[in-house]
Amino acid sequence: MSLKTLPTDTQLAAPVAGCVDNGNHVTCLLGTLRPTSSKTISVPVQLDAGIALGSALVSQAVVAAAEVDSDLTNNSVQIGGKEVVPQPTPTPAGMDRYLYWANGAPGNGVNRWNLDTASPRALIATAYRANGGVQSADNQLYWIDEKVIKRADPDGANAVTLLTRPQALRSLAVDAEHGKLYWSEPYTTALTLWGKPISQPMAAVWRADLDGSNVTLVRSQAKARYDALTVEPERGKLYVADNNAGIELIALDGSGSRRIYTQSRYSAGYAEIYHLVTDGHAGLLYLARADGIYRLAWDGGAPVQLLALPGDTLRAGLVLDAAAGQLYWQQNGDLYRMNVNGSGVTNLGALTDPNPGYADEPMALG
Repeated sequence: MSLKTLPTDTQLAAPVAGCVDNGNHVTCLLGTLRPTSSKTISVPVQLDAGIALGSALVSQAVVAAAEVDSDLTNNSVQIGGKEVVPQPTPTPAGMDRYLYWANGAPGNGVNRWNLDTASPRALIATAYRANGGVQSADNQLYWIDEKVIKRADPDGANAVTLLTRPQALRSLAVDAEHGKLYWSEPYTTALTLWGKPISQPMAAVWRADLDGSNVTLVRSQAKARYDALTVEPERGKLYVADNNAGIELIALDGSGSRRIYTQSRYSAGYAEIYHLVTDGHAGLLYLARADGIYRLAWDGGAPVQLLALPGDTLRAGLVLDAAAGQLYWQQNGDLYRMNVNGSGVTNLGALTDPNPGYADEPMALG
């Protein structure tokens, strides 16, 4: 016999052969098992409507036998670690799908590609240089223009400046769920060494409200290069790529930092990380590195290479369409797409770029 306790705020989703539903307990008859043999039973569950995002799902399985059991210490196990995350939402039928990107050439700006008609066009001209990625959230576009973060409607109308910083900004992430912007920013601080003033290079992650107010320092680190970051609001986490050390997992308030992936600039196989995207439903992190596209578990481990790219051809531009199970990226001025398992690589065509000498920047799907 096997007794399984379902996680809180769940119920049995469908009948299971050989099992009886007793509310939050499911009892199953395993039949006769020989020594060292095993049997697997899958119990599908359905989440209750009121369960909160981020809730941990924990269940317990207990086995018992009619015969005398000489070891009762190995008869139960607690299964946990799964979190409630939203399902990816497909684009409604009949609605256009757009890919946005920022071109880094002075005087250019944010561009848009219609995924259904493959017709790119310039969308918003910036005053100087759109050197940080575009983010699409809450039916708005956000992007970096050198030292400035700007916002506009999806069609480019009503563009406004949200905030201006003293340094050129590196990477941008939008947490529409909590109403926050996050960005990375290099700076220097004055130190004294052997009685002489020196400048210490630093890197920092900052946060502000979506209207640009309440600018707050989240985290700073000496000798770091925070070149890419992404936010996972359901888990309350930030992923920050430090190209001097690896990838850090940080709470949204800056606490609890830990490195989930380590690489040294002087170690074999080193490649710069240009962009990060998360898949909250699958619990995965995708990396655009100088040598290809990789997948990493949320909590770390060894990256899995999905696509090898030659000669530093992918400097920026990686976006996930979670509902379709596809990744898009830019490579040598062309737009590419593949499935999240690395199959089905397709060149969708050249991006219209009036300044091909400048690399395009990270993209957003909207």
